[in-house]
Amino acid sequence: MPMTLSAGTRLARVLLLALLAGGAAPGPGGPAPSPGRIVADLRGADAPGLWDYAAIDPDAARLLVARMSGVEAFDLAGDRPGREVAAGRHVHAVVPLPRHRLLFTNGDTDTATIVEAGSGRVVATLPTGAKPDGAIYDPAAGQVLVMDGKDGTVTRIDVAAATPKVAGRIAVGGALEAPALDAGGGRLFVNIEDRAQIAVVGLASGRVTARYRLAGCDAPTGLAYDGRHRLLVAACANGVASVLREDGTGVATLPIGPHPDAVLADAAHDRMFIPSGGNGTVAEIALSPAPHVARLFTTRHGARTGAYDPRSQWLYLPYGEVTRPGGQPALVPASFGILVIDTH
Repeated sequence: MPMTLSAGTRLARVLLLALLAGGAAPGPGGPAPSPGRIVADLRGADAPGLWDYAAIDPDAARLLVARMSGVEAFDLAGDRPGREVAAGRHVHAVVPLPRHRLLFTNGDTDTATIVEAGSGRVVATLPTGAKPDGAIYDPAAGQVLVMDGKDGTVTRIDVAAATPKVAGRIAVGGALEAPALDAGGGRLFVNIEDRAQIAVVGLASGRVTARYRLAGCDAPTGLAYDGRHRLLVAACANGVASVLREDGTGVATLPIGPHPDAVLADAAHDRMFIPSGGNGTVAEIALSPAPHVARLFTTRHGARTGAYDPRSQWLYLPYGEVTRPGGQPALVPASFGILVIDTH
């Protein structure tokens, strides 16, 4: 959809293009990075703390970003700054739900909160396992599956019930990161960061049915599944992407940037995007005829997560300047924003 940009944003875009034209170092064995088509550089709220996963809320036509203090929303059409729509405690993931609701995970309180998407009114706050991180909506079951990063469990939350409730937990083991569902919703795939594995969970049985080794992959974080090609793509901290068939057979190890934290699928165009915060790039992974790095976009340092809007084919990439006083990461005030890239 078209975005109307103010004069200030148009000027910022020109300056940003000039800045990015210098590029980042190309990934080993991959294409040289290019600036891409930058649509906008949106200003975020000057809230304390870092950010984590992002998601597109198609019903409200907005981007949702998990931040330390809550959930921040940006309109997809327009160039207005972000605004907080719900308060949280070290929010890691935000998931749009039916009936104009949102669920987000609170890493500091071991809870998941469900709110009305428009008003931010709290509908329910439910217990999870320790340090809930990634989450995914399973429409077949009407549940959200929450990855409990510290205690290695998956909390099942029934969001279809009149009163949302915890429907059970699944023991997986390890430091759970990003989840993905197969095409039919019968299997959950989840990266295990400290074991370089993908665990496969049968949702009907509530049991781990397989564990896939990710050879040459350190600390896998982002994960996505493509139903057409039946492929899993995992992003690894050491600057590679591991591509596997859904049965665990290795297909390819592809060069990307260091320190990625998400894999963003575009099923309609047989591709995925992996943002890497370590060198400020996004690798476009083409899945056909064989998986390969088709393009490498220069972004902003720190842009490691994001969301993809299939209607506009735009990438939304949160970024910010991070310092480490006393060894703890901290966001430089007024440095948080969203880089918007047209991927046509």
